Amino acid sequence: MREHSFQQKEALVRFLLHKRASILANEKMELHENTGEYLNDKQLLNYLNFAYYSCGCESRKILEYEFIHPAEKNWWYQYYSKSTYYRMKHKAMDEFLHCLER
Repeated sequence: MREHSFQQKEALVRFLLHKRASILANEKMELHENTGEYLNDKQLLNYLNFAYYSCGCESRKILEYEFIHPAEKNWWYQYYSKSTYYRMKHKAMDEFLHCLER
């Protein structure tokens, strides 16, 4: 995968995890860009869940609080310093996106 900026990664992860949530609520078909075949909701959900659950515990915590069930704005103050938080958030997004490439 080519290098993306932090903002691009954040937007992509936000979109994918929002899509995961919408699949749980709706029934839609998504076109798989690599094969041109349609993935049904269950397949796409399994694909996104695989990536999410393949991430480490800390990465999942950040993905959960940032993208899936957003907590209060500065939830991370009680866990991390600002620099550690951004480093861990970057790592969590990279880990999630890397798992999607498998």
